[in-house]
Order: sequence, then C-alpha cells, then structure tokens
Amino acid sequence: MLKVPEKSKQEKKALQIVECLLKIRAEREKLELEYEAKRKPYLDWEDQVKAKAMTFLDENGIQSAKTDLGTLIVKHKVKVTVARPDVFTDYILRTGSVELLQTRAHETACREWAEEHGENPPGIEMSPYRTLEVRKPGP
Repeated sequence: MLKVPEKSKQEKKALQIVECLLKIRAEREKLELEYEAKRKPYLDWEDQVKAKAMTFLDENGIQSAKTDLGTLIVKHKVKVTVARPDVFTDYILRTGSVELLQTRAHETACREWAEEHGENPPGIEMSPYRTLEVRKPGP
C-alpha cells in the first residue's frame, strides 16, 4: 500500500487560509447575486419613471420642473469613445492637442519604464503595495 506523505504544519496552515478565503469569496458572490436580483426590479422601475419624467418635460417643452420635493432637470451629456486609437493618437502627436486627453498613467508601461531606467518616469509617483490573490487549482 502506498503511503501518502503527511502535510507539514506550514502546508496545513496555508490550506486552512485558502479554504477560509474561498468560503468568504463564495459567500460574497452569493450575496452579490442575491443583491443584484433584489435590486433589478427597482432599477427597472426607476428607468420607467425616468422615461415618464422625460416625456413629461418634453411634452411641456421644458428642461426642468421644480417641486417642493426636488427638481427634475434634463442633462445633456455625450459619451466619448476612442473608436480608432491609432488615428486619435496620431492627431494628438501631430497637433499637440493634449487637452483632448485625460491624465492617467499606464501602470504596466510606467513600471517597465522605471525598471529599464532605474527611476520613475518624469512626473510619475509610484507607490508599490501588496495584495493577496487566491487561485483555485486548475483542472
């Protein structure tokens, strides 16, 4: 009969920690599903009421309606998507129209640049931190 080697104290402790974290994750996922299921009817209802409010404002030719409880206001927004990053980037580089950009550094590119040059890219502050990841065993 083949004897299975006994797990070390360290392996047993790590197993307990992973088991606990996986249980917590499973419970959180269960709660999130329950929350989303309970939340959905209210989001649908809110969408319906907002559509009625927009119709009311449109039919009355107004952009807002003030009441004792609050004010309905039509906001005009634009969703911006970079459909062709190469064309957009080329335009920014050619014209210097940096005002079309939002300021956010690319984490991986900055980390790689810092590793290559031995210092942070100009104007960038990098604050390393640690996180813990739990992976389930593969198939």
